[in-house]
Amino acid sequence: MMKINLNSFFSRLLISNTIIVLITIIIISSIFGYLIQNYYYGLREWKASKDGHRIAEIINNYINNANLKKFKQDESLLRINTISKTSELEIGIINNRGDFILNSSNFDSLKMEIEDKTLEEVIAGNQVINKIKGPKKNELLMIFPLFKDPLNENKDISLNTRGSSDIIGGIILKSELDSVKTTIIDILKLIFYSSLIALIIALIFSIRFSKNITKPLNKIQASAKNISNNKFTKINKKNVKTTELKNLIETYNYAVSEIEKTIKRKTRLEKIRKEYIANISHEFRTPLSSIKGFTEIIEEQNLNQSQIRNYSSIMRNEAEHLQYLVEELLILGQLDSDGIKLNIKKVKLKELISFAVNSLENDIKKKNIKIKGDYKNNELLIKVDPNKFKEVFINLIDNAVKHSPENSKVEIITKKVYNQKNEIKNLKILIKDEGKGIKEEKQDKIWERFYKVDESRSRNDSNGTGLGLAIVKDIIDKHQAKINVQNNSQGGAIFTITLNEKHLV
Repeated sequence: MMKINLNSFFSRLLISNTIIVLITIIIISSIFGYLIQNYYYGLREWKASKDGHRIAEIINNYINNANLKKFKQDESLLRINTISKTSELEIGIINNRGDFILNSSNFDSLKMEIEDKTLEEVIAGNQVINKIKGPKKNELLMIFPLFKDPLNENKDISLNTRGSSDIIGGIILKSELDSVKTTIIDILKLIFYSSLIALIIALIFSIRFSKNITKPLNKIQASAKNISNNKFTKINKKNVKTTELKNLIETYNYAVSEIEKTIKRKTRLEKIRKEYIANISHEFRTPLSSIKGFTEIIEEQNLNQSQIRNYSSIMRNEAEHLQYLVEELLILGQLDSDGIKLNIKKVKLKELISFAVNSLENDIKKKNIKIKGDYKNNELLIKVDPNKFKEVFINLIDNAVKHSPENSKVEIITKKVYNQKNEIKNLKILIKDEGKGIKEEKQDKIWERFYKVDESRSRNDSNGTGLGLAIVKDIIDKHQAKINVQNNSQGGAIFTITLNEKHLV
């Protein structure tokens, strides 16, 4: 047996809707029942009043000097009895002294039901209408005064109000209301059964409506529990029609996506951190082992000056490599810091590129590489951090030189991109080499720290650490610029830096 949780949102929503519908039905049924009851009682009074006028016409024949004669058991009495039966009324007639002169049924019974005070009210010209309700009686008693018509004296009488001096008697009408009560009860039963059916239908729709609301919420709850198990399930909002629920699902799905991205990012960063430590250890271990080894040789063996100089040169190169590695790690550490601030200044682009080329002059000459491009004649000013962008050009040009064959060339080209107003939209700086290029599936990985494309590029230089391009990417991102790489159709790789309007003067 299914256990119902009354504290659940579904149960509370269902109970609330049911109570609202039930209260609404009770109020409407009560009002409708009250109006029906008043309508039928009013209809009965109207019919009795109409019958009173018909009886007044019969009494016209029994007027004598503004007094009602004593009725005889004749044709008039028969007519009154006929009206009594057809109208389901008990009819009685009194004179202006309050004496009963005719009753359609039991004279003494009707007389006993009317108090003298009531008769006095009628003789005074007032209409009296009483509803008698009880376990044994359910009656409507109406007494109308009869007025002499002054326009047709001694012949016509009327129920219309004139004055107490014109009263010649009264008509008493008694109607049993059991038939009306039965009709009203039948109608109330119909209202009750209709309300019951309406309540059942409303309950069915309420259950469906409540499920439509709680079903997405239950899915969100189940999905939220799965997050702890690294299962990131998004909710399908296709069948959800409620705007608020759609917005809730969209917000939840966005939160799930962000959580998933954050966890994946943290997992990836943790993996990178471990690889980073392993790579640093490896990068430091090799030159340190080399320095230690050669130091032991110099100390333990009797070497000549030529051998000592040779070993010292190797040790110096390894120390320079360590210094270079430490400097790059310090740069990366600064870039990783959220608190780092760029020192943005206006600077000529050609000065930054020329500084980088001059810094790498020895490496360029060793491989007899020619640096070509239009940057020397370019007076364009850009807004960047000069020191950081010097690192960008040093690393990119150094990368191009290292992976270009001897006696080749490296091109540095600037391209201005204009908008429809003939204004500079952005500036592209291209650095081309004539190496082997980079495989397309590895082009996204070259920005990772310590990543080396050993199988696709010839690396004869032992100073390559795999940190240069990672530094470049971080600096470019800090400047909110863009950089990408692609292979040249004529051979080699092309690195493209894109500066937007905010970097241009």
